[in-house]
Amino acid sequence: MTRTLTSREKLLATLSGTLVLCASLWTLVVQPAYETRIRSLDQLSKLDAVEQILVSQPPRQVQRKPAAEGRLSQRITEMARTAALEIQRLDPQGSAVGVSLEAVPFPALISWIDALNATAGVRVRAAEIARSTEPGTVSARLLFEDAR
Repeated sequence: MTRTLTSREKLLATLSGTLVLCASLWTLVVQPAYETRIRSLDQLSKLDAVEQILVSQPPRQVQRKPAAEGRLSQRITEMARTAALEIQRLDPQGSAVGVSLEAVPFPALISWIDALNATAGVRVRAAEIARSTEPGTVSARLLFEDAR
């Protein structure tokens, strides 16, 4: 019992199919793309506002603390003691000082080097850092010089 559709039914089927296709296209493609565009424009306006704030600010001058007094090797040793790092070897080399450390935690080493630079007026001229067998630890040979 198959019957053929009348021209009115064919028209209704075609229109409803077209309507479903358009609604699906709108829901799955057009609306998400439009919302993404709106969010992107919103983010751009926020970035523009941040850029305007940054541009309007005067450049900041980094204020360094005056370098600590004393010999270079003394400052290095004191800062290592403060950082709870054990120096294996301290080797004066002219105006620089070579330092050897074994099995020290990497974050502690980096913090110590940063503290030496920021507060003791000491900077690294050369560094050789190697992984140790214990996770998170390194061995280091560093050559420090006076930053003044």
